[in-house]
Amino acid sequence: MSVKLVRCKRALHDFPYAKDSPSCDGERKCPHVALLNIAAEGHCVHRCIYCYAREYKNAWKKGPLKVYENIVDLVKKELENTDICPPIYISPATDAFQPVKEIIERALSITKLLIEYGVSFYHVTKSGLVKKCLEIKGFKEYPYYHLQITIETFNEEKAKVLSSASAISERMKTAEIFCNFNIPVVLRIDPIIFGFSDDRKELEDLIRWANSAGIRHVICSTGRFKKETFLQVIDRLKKTGYEKEAKEVEKSYEIEKGYLRVSLENRINFHRWMKELVKSYGMTYSVCQELSWRRGLDSEGLRTCHGVENSVIMKKENGIFKPLCVGTCIRCEEIKCGIERLKKHPLILPFKLN
Repeated sequence: MSVKLVRCKRALHDFPYAKDSPSCDGERKCPHVALLNIAAEGHCVHRCIYCYAREYKNAWKKGPLKVYENIVDLVKKELENTDICPPIYISPATDAFQPVKEIIERALSITKLLIEYGVSFYHVTKSGLVKKCLEIKGFKEYPYYHLQITIETFNEEKAKVLSSASAISERMKTAEIFCNFNIPVVLRIDPIIFGFSDDRKELEDLIRWANSAGIRHVICSTGRFKKETFLQVIDRLKKTGYEKEAKEVEKSYEIEKGYLRVSLENRINFHRWMKELVKSYGMTYSVCQELSWRRGLDSEGLRTCHGVENSVIMKKENGIFKPLCVGTCIRCEEIKCGIERLKKHPLILPFKLN
């Protein structure tokens, strides 16, 4: 695997969704975050067949993997220049712990940096290599971090069809280790592909394991695919001996606002069932993007879809970041913090108060 180091002009930015985003059931659901990619978008050796980032014009298909050479210095510069820092999400469009030396080195350096600055952050990964963070001084005790581990299916063989990421057993082991250190872990079953990875017995086994591991929150989606990506999913299933399942997937998705999605009725029914399953184990549940929180399919009392209380917006006071709030700006009516601009979506970073 060859790597090409390239320069990045900007490190942190919010989700691009407006408050009335049509892609999120007519209303933005995601709280403010600061997205951070260490490699160029779509440059990921996991090659998940459902990945939206692989649709990007400059996404990696062959040749060297592009990694941001200056990303650590850029993050430091932007933290110095902002007065408000939402939770930093590492990494939405490429895994920060894929087995590439240049990426992991930067992921660990950024993790150490964020702890030094005292901001809130989390990793979303399918890699057991995130365990390397446990070697960083102060990481295990850091109060403003949580891990989101993606496990799309409990079936190891099906998982191999979906991506080249760490084995499901390795991801489970990683989650258990983090839980044993009392580090909050969120399980992402994202996406479940109807007709292929929606077996309810396997989902029940996965939730049962999550509960026993110490996971307290689950996030789930059923996917939203552009036509090219959807055809890649179908082609992959057929080539790996899942012809019957491929036909079921084709029947399960329909065009909605330019994307292939599970019908609204089936989505609602499925998430209602998942919510009750998760609730039966004393855990909380949220739907990722595809249905508004107003539909009542997220667990009652959740302030954000993250499901953890330590994922917070930070405000700089006398040069030091301090917790401001959990970041429910999209739902906040009173603006208790007094910062009117936090009601705007997306949030423009760096964010200066004066």
